Amino acid sequence: MATKSIIKPKNSPAALGPYNHAVRVGDLLFCAGQIPICPQDGNLVTGDIKVQTDRVLQNIKAILDDQGLTFANVVKSTVFMTNLGDFAGMNEIYAKYFTENFPARSTVQVAALPKAATVEIEVMKPKKSWREKLADDKGLPKVCEVRAGKGIRAGAGRMVIAAPREVAALMRQVPKGRVVTINELRAALAKKHGADFTCPITTGIFSWIAAHAAAEDEADGKKRITPYWRTLKMGGEVNPKYPGGVAALAKLLRAEGHKIVSKGKRTLVADHEKKLFTKLR
Repeated sequence: MATKSIIKPKNSPAALGPYNHAVRVGDLLFCAGQIPICPQDGNLVTGDIKVQTDRVLQNIKAILDDQGLTFANVVKSTVFMTNLGDFAGMNEIYAKYFTENFPARSTVQVAALPKAATVEIEVMKPKKSWREKLADDKGLPKVCEVRAGKGIRAGAGRMVIAAPREVAALMRQVPKGRVVTINELRAALAKKHGADFTCPITTGIFSWIAAHAAAEDEADGKKRITPYWRTLKMGGEVNPKYPGGVAALAKLLRAEGHKIVSKGKRTLVADHEKKLFTKLR
């Protein structure tokens, strides 16, 4: 059975009763209906339907932001109104938040809403996005002692398993014209946590997640994204598992002045050692 996870965003208004702002069950995220409450004082905002709808959607945005999501990720919304005569005003503000990949929507009139609000909206989204995966720290970072033995390739001593967002933060530091490999990320993370080394497996996995999360940002129209193509595998190999595959990554790297060469089935940045960015922090 899927685990039920409780979501309590720090920027959301306090709940008005025995419920949570959102609950995740497996890959499904269910958001409680939001009314126009100000997070700072817990009071209902004053104003017409446009003002109240804007506050409702800001409260929903706080939940989505907490989970690394945008309104484009929502697949279903339900709007409750005390007066359908205000539909046009509500819809005008709604359209400023839901601008693409519109969700399915139901709009119904009800007799009354909590705190005498005029509008309440609830949303739902399926399947964990890459940005959600990146935001899920899973109790990391963690430093543990590792003993040398059969099957242990990373080494022995104090090993850090970094959090996904720590890996992404390092990847964002690499400037145009420079590259890093997983080894540079591992060295910077070990230094940060006072460890002897960093887990190579999880670092590689988290760099892959960070790359796909950046691709989601780009698809949403964000201009500044994590330049994942500048993070290479050991030996300067272009990572074929990153978004777009080798061809797209090679094109991006060439555009930044790198020479791309093939060696058997591997695609490499030529003389990548001369282009390494060594100031990760």
